[in-house]
Amino acid sequence: MRTMWPNVFRSVGFLVYVICSVAGSNQEQRTNSDVLVQFREYRPLAMHVDWLQSQLAQRWKECAGNLSIGIGCQWKVRSRRNLAVPKFPTDFVALSVAETFVSSVLEQLASQDVVKKVMLEKTFTRTLKFESEKWESGTDASHQRSLNSRFGAEDLIKSGAGPFSAPEVWQKGVTGRGIRVAVFDTGLRGDSTLFELELERTNWTDEDDEFDDLVGHGTFVAGLIAGIHPECPGIAPHAQIVVFRVFSGTQISYTSWFLDAFNYALYSDIDILNLSIGGPDFSDEPFVEKVNELSAAGIIIVSAIGNDGPVLGSLNNPADMMDVIGVGGVDFHGGMANFSSRGMTTHELGYPFLSYGRVKPDLVTYARSLFGPSHKGDHCTKLSGTSVASPVVSGAIALMLSSIPTQYRREISNVASIKRALIDSCKRLNGASIFEQGAGLLDIPAAVEAMEIVASETFRSLSDTSSAMTHEQGHVYRKPEGPPVALFPSFLDLSEAGCPYMWPFCSQALYYGGVPLTVNVTIMNPTGLKSRILWTRWISNDPNEVVDVSLTPPARFWPWSCGLGVHFRVAKEVEREMVLYG
Repeated sequence: MRTMWPNVFRSVGFLVYVICSVAGSNQEQRTNSDVLVQFREYRPLAMHVDWLQSQLAQRWKECAGNLSIGIGCQWKVRSRRNLAVPKFPTDFVALSVAETFVSSVLEQLASQDVVKKVMLEKTFTRTLKFESEKWESGTDASHQRSLNSRFGAEDLIKSGAGPFSAPEVWQKGVTGRGIRVAVFDTGLRGDSTLFELELERTNWTDEDDEFDDLVGHGTFVAGLIAGIHPECPGIAPHAQIVVFRVFSGTQISYTSWFLDAFNYALYSDIDILNLSIGGPDFSDEPFVEKVNELSAAGIIIVSAIGNDGPVLGSLNNPADMMDVIGVGGVDFHGGMANFSSRGMTTHELGYPFLSYGRVKPDLVTYARSLFGPSHKGDHCTKLSGTSVASPVVSGAIALMLSSIPTQYRREISNVASIKRALIDSCKRLNGASIFEQGAGLLDIPAAVEAMEIVASETFRSLSDTSSAMTHEQGHVYRKPEGPPVALFPSFLDLSEAGCPYMWPFCSQALYYGGVPLTVNVTIMNPTGLKSRILWTRWISNDPNEVVDVSLTPPARFWPWSCGLGVHFRVAKEVEREMVLYG
């Protein structure tokens, strides 16, 4: 692989200048005695339980039936009453262990070859704050008229009004049809009149037989993606919503609920998975690894970047992961929303990485005072936060995917190709750095066009036009060759002219003999799950080699993305101003 980006260096004398929602915040904490045992292989739950019993019964007594821990017994398998357990194999077991024996149990199980990981389970708590209960019919705000409409679907198309300019692509027949979007949230209100297509609902909480949304957030999020409410329509009205109720009515969830729901999603032919949740702790390894597994399976995961801004380094997980599309928020004046979390990522700042954080969020969209359906009646309500920005992007991706012919969609549908189309089509905001806005503001019509370009590149290898494949809208696609590898950021302007977008790099002085400046660039390869980097080379117009640039890529990466370290060091003293490119 060859890396070649224009970069600007300015030197003078011995000095070288090298240029989730306010609506839902989440907190995580460890439970005292709930343990997750993750295995290396998927097997029926009963087989894993039998093995655990053979291992633990030698030292600790199992609590049979409804017997509580501590009354003559020390551990038990926690019940998991959901669709995944009886239907599909699993890779984990949830245990409850007496607190005094937790460390011993963890140590014994972790030493076994069949066990991949043993960890204490995490709890997720969400607190929702609705800005107002109801959108009154007389409401007249400019952003409501521009982003939402009071018309029915056909009138939206005729009038050109609607959410986020989506009707521009609806007019071309691109409406999200054939795309299945999973919504992991608080459920959905009882009736299904909000959506064009029949819904699938699943409940993963410990509230048996409860499928309704008792909170309101899940209904709002699903409606933003594909709702057909005439006063607050969704982005992709013909997409099919698959509801995963992973938060209880008291807004509590656990890692094990997510893991079971994730496993079920792997078998459910899901295209996009919306996670309007997050937490500051990226060390919940079973959760993080399952997200990567879903991404490797071709599921596009979209997640809110968090509402802990404007502090830098306040990103939430999983939106900060490489193979997740992390969404930040802006207000209706085009400025960064104060609550939107900022980059850079903090995964790489500690041992064993000792590197520089990556750029996140990936992009931003409007996140303040959005309107969506209420769970309490047939009216619209208002929410703010990155947790309502995330479904806007999920809806946009549903439109992007539905613009590709069905028979060829799977060949190019992965997070690397989707992210490339989004990045290429975003509009950069003035006054915000790359660690605040990522690639910039979502532009739905431009994103659909960019997706069609990516698709065209994928199929361009056929020279015989007689065997070319034609899209319903008249676009011609050819046999797969594979889109090129993409870099983000693809261009670095490290001079003062690069500010404020390239801040802080554009404001950092690099001295001869000083510490190198490092930029962590994300490589995205949409052509394969397992990638190997053969070689890298820096090419520049610096014949005197004043600036030494070294590249540190990983030898291999999985599934779609990796970080490329780019290190700038002043190698010689200079006495004149110069501009260098590479």
